[in-house]
Amino acid sequence: MPTTTVRATDRPTRADVRQPVRDLASRDRVLDLARALAMVAVALGHWLVTDVRVAADGSLALVDVLAVVPAMQPLTWVFQVMPVFFFAGGVVSFRSWRRHRAVGRSAGSWISARLWRLAWPTVLVVGAWVVATQVAGRVLDVPAEVLAATRGIALVTWFLAVYALVIALVPVFAALCDRFGLGVPVGLLVAALGVDLAAAGAAGDVPAWAFVNYLTVWGAITCVGRWWPESIRPGDTRRGLALAGAAGAVLVGAVAAGAYPLSMVGVAGAERTNSWPPTLALALLGLVQVGLLLAARPALDRWLARPRVYGVVGVLGARAMTIYLWHPLAVAVLTLALVVPGAWPEAAYGTAAWWALRVAWVVLALFITVPVVVAVGRWERPPDLVLTSSTARAVAAAVALSVGWTALAVFGFHVAALPFGLPWLALGGLGVGILLLRGRSGSPAGAG
Repeated sequence: MPTTTVRATDRPTRADVRQPVRDLASRDRVLDLARALAMVAVALGHWLVTDVRVAADGSLALVDVLAVVPAMQPLTWVFQVMPVFFFAGGVVSFRSWRRHRAVGRSAGSWISARLWRLAWPTVLVVGAWVVATQVAGRVLDVPAEVLAATRGIALVTWFLAVYALVIALVPVFAALCDRFGLGVPVGLLVAALGVDLAAAGAAGDVPAWAFVNYLTVWGAITCVGRWWPESIRPGDTRRGLALAGAAGAVLVGAVAAGAYPLSMVGVAGAERTNSWPPTLALALLGLVQVGLLLAARPALDRWLARPRVYGVVGVLGARAMTIYLWHPLAVAVLTLALVVPGAWPEAAYGTAAWWALRVAWVVLALFITVPVVVAVGRWERPPDLVLTSSTARAVAAAVALSVGWTALAVFGFHVAALPFGLPWLALGGLGVGILLLRGRSGSPAGAG
């Protein structure tokens, strides 16, 4: 069976960022900045809205701050940056696939290479949390309800579950975009709107078929990356502002009319949400972000031409997945060290004292996360591995990995009802996915 060897070359290494910026002309520095800032925004946003308190019966209560302080909901228009990840991933993926295809390699080899880079960083974090929950439950006698709270930590894997499927679809998206142009993302957005309208008319809970919007919405934003210019062009600022203005006007109008909720992330107790599953509102927010990024590109490119500035961006980008996967650890540490012993003060929600405590919480979380990222960040770059070039195996691996990450996001790292409390579906999905990625025979070849 044909195989390939993958090397992690998509992000700048430490050696890269030490070079003069003129030697990095092939990198899109603005995209690197966007991904780095988006990752930081995810961590800050999660820390800001995570409030853990001890209930009257002694149990831990995870409070949704957006529900008890509705004034914070407009901030989700800034901190909801998942569209940036899918857009930037689309830019990189379309360019990478074009190069890969140009040298005659298969879709399977490209998909497997991308999935391996995505899967490897999760091996350590999943293993660490599974072991931690086992030790906590069996050795330290930590209550099952506390162990179940790891679901909040594992929730970040939802992004990986969707992204794996989007990666598997990139060769198909590329072929469709080559033939139908912008009609592909437009068609996906129209489909998302149709799902929104149909789901709004359905009684009861969100119907299962509405979750197809995870692919229509994020697929559309990914496809938009196909048209990100290779270099700065005259009129980019004007075009970017026009896109942001048009999408923003539609989004504001739709929210003002009550068609979509104000918050761009889920709010506990809310009847509707823009993120579960994603709605057209989230796609419109993504177009606003893309437009603003395009408009600011000339100025940002000049600023990033400074070696020291891009050096910081490069380091953050090289550790982006580590930051994403490990930043929830800070909440667990602060909860066990300060909240459970009663050392963390409480204040009425929305008051000045409460805001001061929120800021302090974020600062402490940052101090905890930085050394963790430094310590485990080296695991982000995957080792060379002989990978399958079979498209069928690569797509099957994407599905298996997606199932595993979805199970983690839904059930967490500890499931009391299952044997030994282990998340067997998650572990099985991830294990099968990685096994499917491995090539069986053949000589290694470059990943392209």
